[in-house]
Amino acid sequence: MSKTVQVVRQKPGLLTPINGVAFKPHAEGSISEPITVEVAEKFLCAPGYVVVEDTKAAERQLAAAEQKAADEKAAKEAAEKEAAATAAAAKAAADAAAEKAAVEEAGKKAEAKGSRSKSGDTKQTTGAPEGEGSVF
Repeated sequence: MSKTVQVVRQKPGLLTPINGVAFKPHAEGSISEPITVEVAEKFLCAPGYVVVEDTKAAERQLAAAEQKAADEKAAKEAAEKEAAATAAAAKAAADAAAEKAAVEEAGKKAEAKGSRSKSGDTKQTTGAPEGEGSVF
């Protein structure tokens, strides 16, 4: 069996197969599937490719990079969820405060109207001459 190696493409992006060789994300760019030394030599003729002979180390690096990306994604989603919950709580508090203020204002108006009736104040407050107001 021929010795296999992997090559790392040190430029970001481009994960599509190159010359029939599949690439995956890697800490340094992208890494090929295991390939023969002969195929690797073709890649090494182009700038930006390096060979990785310890494929187990490369696989560990790839797994670590994938785990880091998953952790970052989970942290971002958790932060977004927490921000949404905080915003919802703030909106609920603001709505409750507005409702409380409206109830208090309505109570003050009712109290003022009630105290005017109790004091015998039955004069019109519309500014129209007495007796010319309309009745609904």
